[in-house]
Amino acid sequence: MSKSRMLELAHERLYWPEPDQIWKPIGSGPKVYAQLASKKIGEKIKREFPEDARGLEVSVLAANPKGADDLPINHDDEVHWKDSTDFSAFKSPQMIIKMSWQSKRKRFLALLVQSNEVNEVIICSGSYVSVHLNHENYSIMEAACLSYNSKLAVYYLLLSSHRFASYRPEIKPSDLLRVPVPDTESISLQNIQSLEDIDEAIRKAFSFKDSEWVLINDLFDYTLPDFKGNNSSPGRQKTHRSTRNLYEKIQEPHLTKYCEYFLRVIKAGFGQDKEVCATIFQESTDDYLPVRLVAIYLNKLIHQGIKVEAIRSQALLDRLNLLNDLFIEQDDSDAGGIFYQRVARVYDSTEWQGEQVPTVYLIKPDKIRYWTRSMALRDADDVAADIMLGRTELDIEPEVVPQ
Repeated sequence: MSKSRMLELAHERLYWPEPDQIWKPIGSGPKVYAQLASKKIGEKIKREFPEDARGLEVSVLAANPKGADDLPINHDDEVHWKDSTDFSAFKSPQMIIKMSWQSKRKRFLALLVQSNEVNEVIICSGSYVSVHLNHENYSIMEAACLSYNSKLAVYYLLLSSHRFASYRPEIKPSDLLRVPVPDTESISLQNIQSLEDIDEAIRKAFSFKDSEWVLINDLFDYTLPDFKGNNSSPGRQKTHRSTRNLYEKIQEPHLTKYCEYFLRVIKAGFGQDKEVCATIFQESTDDYLPVRLVAIYLNKLIHQGIKVEAIRSQALLDRLNLLNDLFIEQDDSDAGGIFYQRVARVYDSTEWQGEQVPTVYLIKPDKIRYWTRSMALRDADDVAADIMLGRTELDIEPEVVPQ
C-alpha cells in the first residue's frame, strides 16, 4: 500500500478536517494537547498499517474554530417561555458560560463567540448561559470573560454559592452576577496565552495583596480538590521533607513556607523590629511520625530565620510527650492531650544563654492542608490574639535549648 493511499484511509477513519479548515494551535496548553494527540494518532496508524507506517512522522492540526460559522443551523427555534422572551441575549457580541465547574480544568469556562454575521445568534442548552452586550461595552465582556476563567471565580463562587459548595458543582445565573469583574481600563487581552496569564492579569487588575492572593491560591490548590476529590487529593498528602529542583535540594518546602508567613504576621502585628525565628523538627531517619512539630521563638533570635533541626524519631516522640503533659496542665477543658485532637498549641518558655525565651509549639498532623500558607496566616492571628489577651503562660519550667 502506498503512503498516499494510507494517508487517505487514515483521513477517512480519523475524520481529519479539510485543508481549508486547518489551523495551527498556539499557546502552551494547545501545543501540549497537539503533541499528545500526535502520539496517539501515530500509534493508531502504526497499528493499522504496521509495514507502511514505518518512519512516518505525524503532526496534528485541528479544525478552525470560526465560532458561530462552524456550528450547525438550528431549525427548531422554540424555547421554554421561562427561559427567554426573545433572542436578544443570544445576539453578537456574545459570551457563552458553562454553568458547571470543570473537574479537569479545576475552574469554570467562559468563551467569547466569534461570528462574521451581525444577525447570527448561538442558542445554547440549559447547561450554558448566554451573555450579550452591545459593541460599545465589549470591553466589559472581555473583562468578565477573564474573571470567569480565573481562580478568583472559583474562590468567590465556592464561598457564595450554596449549590457549588454542597452537593453539585453547578451554579445559577444569579451566582454569576455576583462574581467581581475588574475595571476595563486595567484589563488587556494582549499576551494572554494560558490560564496562568489570566490569573496574573486578574491579580494585577484587583491589586490583590500577597496575603489575599495566598487565600485564593490555597483554596484553589488544596481546599476545593480536598472537598471535591478523594484520598489522593493534594491536601491529604504528607508534607515533603525535601524536594529537588533543577538547581538545588530544598528542605521542608511546605513547612518552610508556613513558617515564613507565620513570622510575617507576627512581625506585622507587633513590629518589624521584633526578633522572632522558627525551628522545624524533622526526623533524622525514614521512620516518620504522623504529626509535625514547629517551634516559634519570640523576642529572641536563637538562630536566624527558619531552621530545620534533625532529631531522632524517639527523641521527637519524647519531646511530644513532654509537650502533651504541659498541654494538659494548661488546658482547662476535658479535650485530652495533644494526641487526642488534631491541632494543638503549647505555650512554653525556653532557656537560652541564661535567658527565658517565650516559645510557641505547634503540633499538627502530617498532612499538607494543615501546613499551607493560609493556615499560617490563621494560626499566627490566633497566637497574636492569645498573647494580646493574656491567655498564655510563657514563664513556666523552661526547657533548655542546646547551644
